[in-house]
Amino acid sequence: MLTITRFISTWLLLLLIPYNGLAIESIHTDSIHINNNLKGQSELATLFNNLALQYEERGDYVQALPLYQQSLLISKQVLGDNHPKVAMTLSNLASIYQQQEDYQSALPLYKQSLAIYQKVFNKEHISIAITLNNLAELYRVTGDYKKSSPLYQQSLSIYEKLLGKEHPTIAISLNNLALLYEAQGISSKANPLYQRAIAILEKNFPNGHPNIDQIKQNYQTALAKQNSLALLTFSF
Repeated sequence: MLTITRFISTWLLLLLIPYNGLAIESIHTDSIHINNNLKGQSELATLFNNLALQYEERGDYVQALPLYQQSLLISKQVLGDNHPKVAMTLSNLASIYQQQEDYQSALPLYKQSLAIYQKVFNKEHISIAITLNNLAELYRVTGDYKKSSPLYQQSLSIYEKLLGKEHPTIAISLNNLALLYEAQGISSKANPLYQRAIAILEKNFPNGHPNIDQIKQNYQTALAKQNSLALLTFSF
């Protein structure tokens, strides 16, 4: 399944931290020296967030979870509850829960993240579009299609205004919405979205690009299901 992922931190471009005990020990040692400095605390929160991202990308959610929680705690203490950096970490933490299929824990975090972004940014900010998409995805995988659909549509609308209608991100968003319609059995809406998504990616990437292949596979799977249902209906 191809979906738009949540944020990678752009607050402090520190590094790819090595995955070893020395790196983690260094972080804890550094924290002793800077935890009395507000700027240092903010950077420490970012450091924890970035390290958590590294663990998450490896699929090591057990290591990532407490690091995100530490980052969130520090960010709230230093920046307040309604800072965009807090929203970013809330979204990242929600992603960890979602990937572990702990949807009950993920949902309120995504909602908090979205509420913060909507307070501090205008209605057509990229962070809002991403969070709307992630929240829509959570509702889709839990079968709450009624709540998922308008969120996907809002996200797509913002992306189109900010990025233009031929940007690769639009293709991913179209694919996500198509998956939702497919799950509802609305092929008349799903198929054109798959087709448009493939066309956009083929304009932006060479043949064989994994995103193109994935959406083509999604579309072919949808067509196969539709054909099976048509044959079944015909047989009756």
